[in-house]
Amino acid sequence: MSENYVRLPFNQYFIDTSCNCHGYDTVRNVVEYKSVPYGNGHEANYAVVLDKERKCIQVHFEKTSGDIDWQDNFNFPKKMYDTFEYEGKPLTLYVHSGWGDMYKAMKHELHEDFDKLRKRRKSWDVEVIGWSLGSAMAQLCVQDLNWRYGIRPYCYTFGSVKPFFYSSGRTEKYLSECRSDTYNFCHKSDIVTYQPPFIGFHMMERVDVGSFSLPHLFNPMEYHTLYNRSEIYEGIS
Repeated sequence: MSENYVRLPFNQYFIDTSCNCHGYDTVRNVVEYKSVPYGNGHEANYAVVLDKERKCIQVHFEKTSGDIDWQDNFNFPKKMYDTFEYEGKPLTLYVHSGWGDMYKAMKHELHEDFDKLRKRRKSWDVEVIGWSLGSAMAQLCVQDLNWRYGIRPYCYTFGSVKPFFYSSGRTEKYLSECRSDTYNFCHKSDIVTYQPPFIGFHMMERVDVGSFSLPHLFNPMEYHTLYNRSEIYEGIS
C-alpha cells in the first residue's frame, strides 16, 4: 500500500467492472474480459488493466454470464482448495466447489498477464474488483495474489457472495491478513448476497448497504444491479 493511494468513488468500481450495465453511466476504465475455457463448455473471465493516472493495477472478474455459469454457481458443496503452512502449522482452505474450480482454471493465465503489467510497476497498488459471481473470483484472487506475491490487494465487490467455508477463527485470521481495505458491498435486499445460504460459508468482509425488505429479495433485477448509485454508499469511509 502506497502512502499516496486514493480510491475511486465506490460506485465507479461497479460501473467499470459491470461494463456500464445500465448504459447511462460514465466509464472511467474500460474493461475487456478475457475468456479461459475449461472442462466441458465452462469458461472463466477476467481482465488485468492499468489505471495509469492513479498508478494502480486492477484485476476484474465478470459476473454470471450464461447457463453454465449458473451451473457453477449451484455447485456449492465445499471442496478442499489448498493446504499450506500458516503460523508454523498446516492450514487447509475450503471453498465453494464451482467457484474454486473456476478460479483455478484461469489463475495461471491471470498470473502471466499480471506479471507482464507488474514487471516495472512493483510499487503500484493492486485493486481486485468483481460483481456477483465476479465477487467470488475477486476474493479468491486476493488470497492467491497474497500467497504468490506477498502483496495485500484492495478489494471492492458488489452483490457479493460467500466463497469460503470455515468454522475456525484461524482461517478467518489468515484471510484477514491477505488483504488491505476490503469492501464486499451487499444490499440488504439483494438475495444474491446471502448465497450460498448455508452455515459455514463466508465472505471476506461484508459491508451492508440499503434496507431489508422481504418482497424486494424476489426482485434481483433491481436490487442486484443498483450498485451504480452513489447515494447507497453515504456514510461509508
